[in-house]
Amino acid sequence: MLRSLNDADIYNYFLEGVQYTGRLVPNPTFTGTGPAQPYLNSALIGVIAYAPEDCEIAVNLKKSINYLDIVLSFTEPLAEFENLEELYLTGSEELENLVGLASLKKLKHINLKDCKSLRKADEIQGCKSLETLSIADCIGLTSLKLNELTQLNSVDLSQTIDKPQWYLQVLELKHLPSLKELSLLGQSANYNYAGVYYQFIELEELVLDSLEVLESVDISWAYPLTKLFISNCPSVHSLKREDLYLSDRNHETVDLRIKNLPKINYLCLNNLKFTSTKNICDLKTLEKLDMENCTELKDLKGIGRMTLLKNLNLSGCTSLLNLTGLEKSKSLNIITAKKCSNLTDPSAIRGLNNLVSVDFNGCKKLLPMPQTKLLGGRPDIEDYQIKLFVSLGEKPPRELNPIDPAKQKMLNENFSKMKKLIRSYRLELINQGVELMITINSPQIFEKFLFGTQIGNDGSLCAGPLFSAPKSSTEREYQQNNLNVGLLKLIQEAPEISIKNAGLNLADCSHLSLSKNANDWEYDDWDGISIGVYDIAYSTFQNLDFLDKFPNLTSLNLSGEALQNVDGLAKLTKLTSLDLRDCYSLQNIDGLANLTKLTNLELNDCKTLQNVDGLANLTNLAKLNLSNCEVLKNIDSLDNCTNLTRLELRCCYALKNVDGLASLTNLTSLDLSIHYEYSSLLENVDSLANLTNLNSLDLTDCKSIKPKPSQWNMSTRKKVASYQERIKKAM
Repeated sequence: MLRSLNDADIYNYFLEGVQYTGRLVPNPTFTGTGPAQPYLNSALIGVIAYAPEDCEIAVNLKKSINYLDIVLSFTEPLAEFENLEELYLTGSEELENLVGLASLKKLKHINLKDCKSLRKADEIQGCKSLETLSIADCIGLTSLKLNELTQLNSVDLSQTIDKPQWYLQVLELKHLPSLKELSLLGQSANYNYAGVYYQFIELEELVLDSLEVLESVDISWAYPLTKLFISNCPSVHSLKREDLYLSDRNHETVDLRIKNLPKINYLCLNNLKFTSTKNICDLKTLEKLDMENCTELKDLKGIGRMTLLKNLNLSGCTSLLNLTGLEKSKSLNIITAKKCSNLTDPSAIRGLNNLVSVDFNGCKKLLPMPQTKLLGGRPDIEDYQIKLFVSLGEKPPRELNPIDPAKQKMLNENFSKMKKLIRSYRLELINQGVELMITINSPQIFEKFLFGTQIGNDGSLCAGPLFSAPKSSTEREYQQNNLNVGLLKLIQEAPEISIKNAGLNLADCSHLSLSKNANDWEYDDWDGISIGVYDIAYSTFQNLDFLDKFPNLTSLNLSGEALQNVDGLAKLTKLTSLDLRDCYSLQNIDGLANLTKLTNLELNDCKTLQNVDGLANLTNLAKLNLSNCEVLKNIDSLDNCTNLTRLELRCCYALKNVDGLASLTNLTSLDLSIHYEYSSLLENVDSLANLTNLNSLDLTDCKSIKPKPSQWNMSTRKKVASYQERIKKAM
């Protein structure tokens, strides 16, 4: 009715008092009770948009408004707000399309989360200034195509509900040179109910082209894919497509085209249906390729062009008859081809001199492979030949497996005993089994017990059958912890030849984890030792020299160890994170002096730690925890750690001053609190007055401090209101 009158005076009357102060403030006419307000807001937008040109209030509002957070059922009126930069339409459940947005050339941010009726989003392609787009929980959307949005750097397609209602079938992203963040998996952590399982259960087509800064893509859970085109993405280093559960659908074979990814080193295509590798062979930098359970794969032609390929997983590729195509893959170290039930001829690997591990377990149709025929009688790979026979379930010829007769007798007599000790799952008995192996001292015994231990697809060191606790056990976490300790001791004592023959390359371990007792940490249900954190907590390792076998560790957890020093860590120069908490016997940390890449260090509850002199050179440290180091008196050596942002010195009762912190101008958080039942020697904290970035300080129960920090002049400081209040409360 108002539009039909088209009278500026009437519009001015209805809009009088409406303001824009960074957000749209309605007048009493457009203000109502809670449930009605969204509808009134929508009406207000319409009135402003369609007001006559001589309606001064509307004209000024349309020019001023650059931010809107509103619930709408239609977006046509928004075309009139030409200066709009941020638009939040979250929860607009009746919104079906985005008509009108294409004209908003200044729009930078769009949030469409929870617009459950949205079917089409094509208009977004007209928003040429768009930088971020959230379209999460738009469960009715069937197609999304975003092309040539040169400023777009983030797209969020995550789903947070746990219902199988995601219908997106086509996702096409082309020529988005700024796109760096692409969220496809969702934010739901409820894997037990498979909230993420249904994320893209209908996705059939995915096209990613010319995304210049995109680094990683994970398209797991997208079951019915029939078209997968990814090209011209120069920054992508990892592309993963791995289902945790096989689809029960018999969908079409995937049209697979992946090329022009000059930095990619890992490609996972597990459980996809495609027949040939010819359309992925352009990936010259690929080092690891997983194609597990690709049941339609029939040939490996062209893989030889991947000149850096080291690790190939073909397990469950039931259509493979031979390995033709691998003849030129000279860099291959590991081939895993378990349960390739129709594989008969593996002869293509005859000339691959760098192979150290091959697994044909479950390949029941594999032709006999005497070493003279398959490997040309090469003496340099006898140990590899043994591995071939073992993987086939066959006993190697005697000439390939020489062993000292006395050791062979001990091995025969004690094998069952050692196995029984290991499978007791009790740490003291496991240790007895490992000690018995060390006593026999035969490379073959170590290799036999290490058999099946491998670095998994995710880079994890996974225990083999003998060192894996049964999944059905109610005490599985506790048992696996004990087995992990035994396995690490076995690796510690095993000769290099045994480790090599077992197919392990410990130099590939960037992270390693031995789980703590299940009562001591929040346990995730995984099968073994996870590469990423080396956690030998609560075990019995007092000598750390064996860590030289893991030269590329970046994260290490030694919490709870009976260590007096950490000299054995001196060569682990790639470490960025180190956990030494609860090392009650640790007296000095001089062995850390060379670990200059450390950014995170946990030393809390090191009750006998006397000094931190070993940290003087660690200029990259950002987080340091020294809480409950009760005899620590001096921290002056921290004055060079100028990149520290977070420092915890809680309950350091012997600490007399904090003068060494005066130069740590990047500190944002500092905890000096003590337990109320104890007293502190700390009297003066004046050296903190120059820490201009400090916005969190805890001095709880530090009653000995004088003068009071509240007397400091902080009137010109930024971000100190909460800080000053914290000081007042602390005093």
